[in-house]
Amino acid sequence: MERYIHSENIALFKRRLADPKTTDSERKTIQKLLAEEEANEAQGRIARTNQANRTPCVTAHLSTKSPGTSLPNIF
Repeated sequence: MERYIHSENIALFKRRLADPKTTDSERKTIQKLLAEEEANEAQGRIARTNQANRTPCVTAHLSTKSPGTSLPNIF
């Protein structure tokens, strides 16, 4: 959902910048907002990539195993 919001905001800001009726002061504000939104989108993309590349952590609790049994082969 966040990706959709970011992409829609970016599209809106670009349309507003392309609009000849946009004043210089509005243009300055929109450029700032666009830069912030693009940075937020890039940061979210990096976070999603890092999360996707994360190796799952498997913890074996030896105290819960019965004597004489081996740990499951997880590799």
